[in-house]
Amino acid sequence: MIKLDLKNQRLLKEIEEDGFQSISSIAKKIQVSKEIAHYRLNKLIKIGFIIDFRLIVDYFLLGYKYYRLALNIHNLKYDSRKRIISELKNIKKFDFRIYLSTDWDLEINIWVKHSIDFYEFYSDLINKYGEFIIDKEIHIITKLYLLNHTYLHNNFKIITLGESKEYKNLDELDLKIIEELQKNPRSNIVDLSTKLNIPVTTLYYRIKLLRKSKILKAIVPNFKKSLLGYNTYRVEMTLQNPSQKNRLITFLCSKTEVIRIAELIGNRDIDFEVDFKTTEELDHFLEELRISVNIIRDFEVINLVTGD
Repeated sequence: MIKLDLKNQRLLKEIEEDGFQSISSIAKKIQVSKEIAHYRLNKLIKIGFIIDFRLIVDYFLLGYKYYRLALNIHNLKYDSRKRIISELKNIKKFDFRIYLSTDWDLEINIWVKHSIDFYEFYSDLINKYGEFIIDKEIHIITKLYLLNHTYLHNNFKIITLGESKEYKNLDELDLKIIEELQKNPRSNIVDLSTKLNIPVTTLYYRIKLLRKSKILKAIVPNFKKSLLGYNTYRVEMTLQNPSQKNRLITFLCSKTEVIRIAELIGNRDIDFEVDFKTTEELDHFLEELRISVNIIRDFEVINLVTGD
């Protein structure tokens, strides 16, 4: 277990507020030297609390669809599951979750340009591992809300993906910039311009335009919250009246423990992720939710482990 002092809380607040800003800018805002800010950030990385940084791209704006495939593979040996995950990591625009305490074992989330792309991926997966898969479930994610870890630093921020349906076109250089930033979101701009063989001014201007057009939404840290005693849970819900889901979303956005909300097409209408230290805290939260937003038909709680 670790504890975050006030300076580290303010450091995390600034990183979540704007992950594109330099360490000098962060140092100025938290009123320490650049060297101390750099030391504190590196220490949080070294002890494993900050796992990595992730570039948030609104692929909805580029005409992509977001599919989720959940698999029940209880009879699959550990080595075989490890092999599946290793193969999946080679896929671009992909992430996954491992489930605990549920009928499902593995979740695959993938961005595709066309539905046929998902079908080809799905068919290939079934052809390779179908004999091990007991059951499967597919959802299409139509909108995502990513929230700050407000409970760590009392700073609320929400990033919305899928807000606009006005598709945008990018040239080859823009796509290369996004690809390189995904590998290392907090890349040094001089090093990145050298790698891309373009002037620093061009790279800076391109990134500025990508942010202005809301394609590049943010750079966010990925925390190992178990070091603070937190567990992440997903709550998947079917609503009595899906047209009233905005009431539920408004309630969820008011809660500091909520870190992610997804609107779905499939067996469920909406799901969200929350961080709590105990199941008692989770139960209390769910009780308040059911009383405050009385449009829930049924729900399932899943204990999540990220793909890291």
